[in-house]
Amino acid sequence: LCNVDACKCSGDQIKDVECRLPGKPINFDHQYNIPKEVRSLAVYLDSFTRLTVHHGFFRGNAINRILILGPREDSRNHVEFMQNALEGNTAPNLSIEIINCETVVLKNGTFHGEIKLNITKCGNTLIDDSALSQTSFHGVFDTIRDLRMKPHALNGGKESKVLIRNSYIQRLENIVKTMKEIRVVNSIINEIATNAFDFADSLSIVFERTRIGKIEPEAFTNRLLCDTMRIVECNITTISRQAIAGCGCTTVSIEQNTIRTIEDKGISVSAVRANISYNRIERAGRQWLTVREFSNLEVNNNSYGQFGAMDIQGKDQSSHCEFIRNSITQADGGSLRLPQNCIVKNVYFRKQCTCDDKWLVALNISSLNKMMDVSYCSTDETLKHCFNSSLVKLTTFKREICGDAKTIDCMKTQNEPKHEGNFIKPGDFDKRDGRNNVIYYISGGVVLFIVLCLLIGFLIVFVRKRGNRHDRTELITPTPEHSHHSAERVPKSTRIFTPEDQIIINQTLDKMKLKYPAEKYDQVFNNTQKLFNGSLTESEKVLTIGEIVGTLSKCENSGEDFVAFTDILYKHLAPKDNNQNDPVYAEPNLIVSNDDDRNTQLDLNHIYAEPHSVQQPLLNNEYAFPVDRNTESGLYTEPVVSSREPQRKLISPYAIGGTNVPEPPERATPPNLPDVLSQSTPSSSATPSVTQGKVQRLANEFANNPNFHITRSPRSNRTIPKYTIPTSKGQSSSKDGSIERDHSGAFGLQKKNSASSDHSGGSDITVKMDDVIDYADA
Repeated sequence: LCNVDACKCSGDQIKDVECRLPGKPINFDHQYNIPKEVRSLAVYLDSFTRLTVHHGFFRGNAINRILILGPREDSRNHVEFMQNALEGNTAPNLSIEIINCETVVLKNGTFHGEIKLNITKCGNTLIDDSALSQTSFHGVFDTIRDLRMKPHALNGGKESKVLIRNSYIQRLENIVKTMKEIRVVNSIINEIATNAFDFADSLSIVFERTRIGKIEPEAFTNRLLCDTMRIVECNITTISRQAIAGCGCTTVSIEQNTIRTIEDKGISVSAVRANISYNRIERAGRQWLTVREFSNLEVNNNSYGQFGAMDIQGKDQSSHCEFIRNSITQADGGSLRLPQNCIVKNVYFRKQCTCDDKWLVALNISSLNKMMDVSYCSTDETLKHCFNSSLVKLTTFKREICGDAKTIDCMKTQNEPKHEGNFIKPGDFDKRDGRNNVIYYISGGVVLFIVLCLLIGFLIVFVRKRGNRHDRTELITPTPEHSHHSAERVPKSTRIFTPEDQIIINQTLDKMKLKYPAEKYDQVFNNTQKLFNGSLTESEKVLTIGEIVGTLSKCENSGEDFVAFTDILYKHLAPKDNNQNDPVYAEPNLIVSNDDDRNTQLDLNHIYAEPHSVQQPLLNNEYAFPVDRNTESGLYTEPVVSSREPQRKLISPYAIGGTNVPEPPERATPPNLPDVLSQSTPSSSATPSVTQGKVQRLANEFANNPNFHITRSPRSNRTIPKYTIPTSKGQSSSKDGSIERDHSGAFGLQKKNSASSDHSGGSDITVKMDDVIDYADA
């Protein structure tokens, strides 16, 4: 071993070996030879060293100290002693220290002879069955994160001692058959298993400042014989029925503990001296304490929530028994049945003082007068100031309150000794115990579930109402009076990029990243991401696309890099149309406003209303807006009559009122117009015999306005079909092949010598309603 690179030996006649092992698996086995002169072996581990000590590593050695030390921080190493690993080392009182290791494993029969074992500041420590069975040892397990000991793991000799300190034990099994002392200090034990202490002889069993979850039935059996059993300053949740089941000890001391529940017949010992003092016991069941054959028993200065009866039997009449300064919140019937020779003093009851003694008699006291003289009951706030104490001796209360005197001499009672009990609140020891918490949890869960359901229902109703308002907003085209406010209520854009669009955009961005400055690429990239998110309003979307196009225009390029990209952006400006395959023509809303120059202005933004799905119902105000915004008469008024309303006498569906609109300059040749606005075009030399109607004037306005000649909708980007003057098939039936026109009257043209009209109501061309009209876009 001295010739290994990681180890070095020092000294002449007595040598010390020091090894610094790297972070890899190392096996100490028969391939290494330890000089006979070596008395000390120190092994320093790396964070990731895995050291395994095998049988055959020690051969006729007398090493009396073995140190295995890991790093203080970030220790992930592993130390394992295989079966009979230390066989071959004959030194007496071998000291083994294992410090700062993540994992320590001691296999079956690891140690031999007399040893001192110290495992400190280690993570997981596993002691296998009978790992210490062939030795007499003193073991210290200090600051172990998880200490696991299999049954009979510490089965050493009668002189063996074990100290477990600052460690965690999930389940303490039957680890020994015989041991001089086992002591657990400042540790956590979830469970002390049945038969954990089932051995014949032990000098001392001590639990100090330890938190114990549960002591299972017969964890301390009647086979256990010990000199001392001490449970001091511990926090115990449950001592099960017959957990300490008749073990025999010289001294039993249960002091300064907080115990949640001691079940019926939980503690039963045969002891010479027993001391149950300064404990807080929330629930003490029936016969929670049984002490037999005692010579001295002290049950003093305890606080009980629910107090059950005890079973106390002294060795003889000379046995000493005390029951002094105990505070009882709720005493069960027969709970104060004590031996005749037991000294009882200052028993504090939380029960309100009354003149009725029945509750005290129910406690099975041997002498009522004697018990009343040593018992104290609670008073209300008024008597508390008079007696100078919240507790009053029963005899004093009977004398001052229950007597014939009508007044109380508070000056006299002020001299009474002051007593204060250390009571447990009734809610801390309710008989239902944990079931209360379960009910509270279930009730809280139900309430929370109801609240969540109501909240979810409210959100669903809110979202649906909001969606209905959104649909309503899309269905109704804003009228000119409030159209300038509609931009504030524009919903966010719902148009998305297709996968093909995203591929083109990504390719363009890749080219731009390679060929153009980084700041321009970042600006285009960030704005493109905003469009991808789909959270922009229409106005924000337009501004964002404008910034992208503006940045691209500043880049010097051949004109081919951004063509497809900009085309996608321009198409993205058009609003989404879900019903292009089934358009419904809507009458245009025409706005004629008179300025100071008396020039007619037309709102071209509403020449062709966006098509709606045929499934959508027409609203009452679809065709109810007059062209000239004159409330006296409506140019295009097509009322929607409800079946539930009474029938009214209505005027013609298309009532053209007399309005005064200044006539624009005449146009020689009118453009193609819808038949509603179309008027028969006379020859250039012809002069109309009567004044033109309002419809004709509006048609001329459109003809003279160059902005009207558009080929695509400014909103949907769809091609607008041309509307030509339809040719009525009815005209060909005239004998002379001509039709005379009369421009007199607001209703347009009529057939000559006709007493009735086949006029359809919306055009200057008079045709029969049954005639088929050929439109240019049909």
